[in-house]
Amino acid sequence: MEANRSFLRKNARLLYILAGVLLVLWFLPSRTVITSGEEDLWNRVRSAQDYMYEWRSSNGMESDREHDQWETGLIGIEWSPVTTTLGSLESKRTACDPRWSIVTSRWFEGLGLSEGDPIAVYSSGSFPGLLLNVLCSAEDRGLDIFLVVSLGSSTWGANIPGLLWPDMGDLLRNAGFISTVASFYTPGGGAESGRGLSPEGLGIIQEAAENRKVEMILTDSLEEMIETKVDLLEEKKVRVLVNIGGSASSLGTDEEILKLQGGLLMPSDGSSAGNGVIAGALERDIPVIHFLDLKGLCLKTGVPYDSKPGRTISRWKFPIFSLAGIAIFLVIVAKYRRWGKIKL
Repeated sequence: MEANRSFLRKNARLLYILAGVLLVLWFLPSRTVITSGEEDLWNRVRSAQDYMYEWRSSNGMESDREHDQWETGLIGIEWSPVTTTLGSLESKRTACDPRWSIVTSRWFEGLGLSEGDPIAVYSSGSFPGLLLNVLCSAEDRGLDIFLVVSLGSSTWGANIPGLLWPDMGDLLRNAGFISTVASFYTPGGGAESGRGLSPEGLGIIQEAAENRKVEMILTDSLEEMIETKVDLLEEKKVRVLVNIGGSASSLGTDEEILKLQGGLLMPSDGSSAGNGVIAGALERDIPVIHFLDLKGLCLKTGVPYDSKPGRTISRWKFPIFSLAGIAIFLVIVAKYRRWGKIKL
């Protein structure tokens, strides 16, 4: 019996060691690192959100705490005349996380962008949180930003009449959080020409553009909108396109775009990007930072999904750690003998 107990103790120790090793491998690649400069950028975005939340509370547009749990002031409503499609509330909250400004800044750094370099930001009105993050990140690096915003929005985006992105942009600029002014607007919606929106919704969008004397790009077809936007990229000689959201022109009509993952896309990757603006940029050797499918992007970047804004970003979990864990597990299993020395 003593031999049996010794055998069991030995196997138990082996399993404890295995559990400990796998635990270390799980947490090892999750260490968090944010520099002091990145923390300043985080604070800039979060302060802008605090300002928006307080402004709305003081001006009869108070954010619903049930939907805007983190008090960002950038969550819209479920439906309004400018609402185009259904959207995920959880994704809209995730888009507000100030950590996206840091992720974007690191992508800019990886692309070798420096002060004065021209970039384009093509954004849907659906993700004002991401747009704020990207603008703060680009301005922090002194980049020359060419901004085009589609004013239609999916649910919970910038879809409150009187508080579309042009209104948000005015407030944030006047308060000194951003400085970028849009060069063009588009209506959004079907074919990115306002199809599917009511006359009331189109009127609200048109008024927002006219009040700011910003030209509205109007085309007769989606193909023409795509061509116009791609031509603008070439005209501005941009170093990178940041695409925020899933506007009709950005994605195009080819279902291949649905296979394209979000994040930093390089022309050399050879990814099939369909026939929209994203594809047009890659075909012209322009890298694209593609913000869509936030759940997938969170897994890639370490930004948690639908969580309270924090000041840390987890490093990516590299496959080598997972493979190492599997290899160790298989070795232990191969050497583990459950019954061999037990005497009945």
